[in-house]
Amino acid sequence: MFGFIFRNLLIGFWREPVFRVPILIFESDDWGPGEVIQARSLLQLIKTLRKYHDASGSHPVVTLGIILAIPDHKRIQDHDGKKYAELTLADSRFSEILESIQEGVSLGIFSVQLHGKEHYWSPTLMSVANENGTVSAWINREFPRTEDLPSPLQSRWVDTSTHPSKPHSWEQIESAVKEEVSFFSKVFAHPPVVVVPPTFVWTRDVERAWAKYGVRVIVTPGGRFEGRDGSGRLIPPSRSILNGMRTPEGLIYLVRNDYFEPVKGHSAEQAVEALDVKTRCGRPTLLEMHRFNFMDDPTSAERSYEELERVVEGALRSYPNLAFMSSEALAKSIADKQSPLIETRMQARFLAWCCRIRQEARLWRAAKFIGLAPLINLLHRCVVAAMPVQRWKV
Repeated sequence: MFGFIFRNLLIGFWREPVFRVPILIFESDDWGPGEVIQARSLLQLIKTLRKYHDASGSHPVVTLGIILAIPDHKRIQDHDGKKYAELTLADSRFSEILESIQEGVSLGIFSVQLHGKEHYWSPTLMSVANENGTVSAWINREFPRTEDLPSPLQSRWVDTSTHPSKPHSWEQIESAVKEEVSFFSKVFAHPPVVVVPPTFVWTRDVERAWAKYGVRVIVTPGGRFEGRDGSGRLIPPSRSILNGMRTPEGLIYLVRNDYFEPVKGHSAEQAVEALDVKTRCGRPTLLEMHRFNFMDDPTSAERSYEELERVVEGALRSYPNLAFMSSEALAKSIADKQSPLIETRMQARFLAWCCRIRQEARLWRAAKFIGLAPLINLLHRCVVAAMPVQRWKV
């Protein structure tokens, strides 16, 4: 019965790639047009991370989820607040921000990912603003921060003007994806390979459109949220997503599997502990963090840089064989069946599989309830005993 109920998850855990070495990636979202302080924040990130490298010489990588446009409040006001107008990252007012991003990319410290042309669906934004004074006031700021919008409005790929949300038409989605991929390509001189859906809400139609216009990787939280309910909350995903799973069109899924938001109290010790757990399970560690950690109160921002530095130092101290890379490089290693990063030994894969079962709370509770947990632990100890430490310990 246990195997029948959890068969898809158990099979998925076995098929999920097992990595030979610890991998650490910092995934940071919401960078784009806005206050010039972003440029200084990005340069400080470069300065903080440039002095560190792994055994291969690679610096720690921060992937930047890029937003390409925000509302142009002056042009919107010229149209009596009724017609949307955009202010894009290509505008000269944001040249310092763009230069800072490009400097980090050239050093291998930043890797740009498409977060969205906007962090919202502009017709929905304007519709809600006509009825909501708070949203209207947000639009009329000089450089509004999308983090300050109500969470439902930040979901770009469904219509949240009413709750529950409604899906966009295929024609709307295809046109929007084509536009944002084209604009990203103009700004960065290459098309986006990796996308990070805003608020992790997207649909199968969006996946089809991404595939059509050249995207190859989708960063997920371990599931696909396809809409919002009558209260504006995320509708739970219908299935789990694991690293290396693919869409029918062949796009590779990656999973962000922990958080590092120093402003919210997340510590370096917690981040290194997350790395420990993921490493034992043969998984890469993708830590989600947002730009607000480095942009608001100067004292808080300084603590965020210090905490980030402590994560890197602690990770390197615990794992001399730690690997830094971008999410794009991680996806390439998954797609490469000959990648030296991917574990092929059955014993090591079995140890990772056992760890993954233990880390899945509902599955491990069920294993304990029916008395299967002791057998899994026994088999784990037997395999560990049969393998030389230097051969199986990741």
